[in-house]
Amino acid sequence: MRARTSGRSKEALPPFPHEVELPAAFGDWYDIAAVHLGAAERRDSSWRRLVAGLSAALTVL
Repeated sequence: MRARTSGRSKEALPPFPHEVELPAAFGDWYDIAAVHLGAAERRDSSWRRLVAGLSAALTVL
């Protein structure tokens, strides 16, 4: 079960692997994975993530 975060709907998150039926062919699997990867990349590319990543990198240095 996913923890709900404020401001995000469940539809905005990609499904867990066990929630997706296995496709018949690799091409079908690749198409499904590409769609969900694109959604995750769009969600992760916000300026808040960038600032958090930079501050974490500077902390390590």
